[in-house]
Amino acid sequence: MVEPSDPDPADPKPRPPTWQIAAGLFVNVGPTYGGSSTQKASLQVGYYVRRGRWSLTNRSDLVTSRGEQVLPGLAADLLEHSKLRLAASLRIDNGREASVDPALLAKGDVPATLRLRLLAESRWPGPWQGSLALSSDMLHRGGGNTLALRVWRDWGFGPRMRLNVGAGVNAGDATFMQSWYGVSEDTAKRLGVPVYRPSAGLTDITLGGNLRWELDDPWVVFGSGGISQMLGPASSSPLTQRAGGWSLNAGLSRHF
Repeated sequence: MVEPSDPDPADPKPRPPTWQIAAGLFVNVGPTYGGSSTQKASLQVGYYVRRGRWSLTNRSDLVTSRGEQVLPGLAADLLEHSKLRLAASLRIDNGREASVDPALLAKGDVPATLRLRLLAESRWPGPWQGSLALSSDMLHRGGGNTLALRVWRDWGFGPRMRLNVGAGVNAGDATFMQSWYGVSEDTAKRLGVPVYRPSAGLTDITLGGNLRWELDDPWVVFGSGGISQMLGPASSSPLTQRAGGWSLNAGLSRHF
């Protein structure tokens, strides 16, 4: 038995209490909502601030030099072991405004809320890794709970470029499903569609990749793309116009 005073040499070293700061501009293209048949493009200013085990960011892809998932919002690493990482975050979920697509006007808004996310991420030997994340609506505003399972593989192309390719499957409880994909009696009358009360189940499966290319310090270029296929109760919703979707993102950031 190893005494507590004898650290595991395979464990990662604690993060130094130094500041890491990055900011950038990103272009995002994707469906107006999950299940929509129309696409939208937007510009976003991304930011990332880290000190020790704490971080604050609005994008999960802005800084991934350690090859791990970055949690949007205010996040903290709870446990860092040679084979396992546990982390938690709080973030504002903006919900969904009905004005983003004419098909949602009769449905109404999905309220914004505060979400707690718990993440367990593997650190197995080799390039393949996996994670499981649970997200919960802390304000009980109809956001419910979601579960996300992801597996991915990393490739390194020299010291400056990394490619990450992975697949994921997402699920939600009945509260989440009703808020995002359900159709009440009033909404059904306005839309001329059947009432729909989905049960808990799968929402979609995704496949995508992320590319990080470090230019001359301190500039970094990001690119990502993915496809998705809606599943289960989400795919059967009258609000779902197209079960398949795609998204593209690109950005340039600077480290400070």
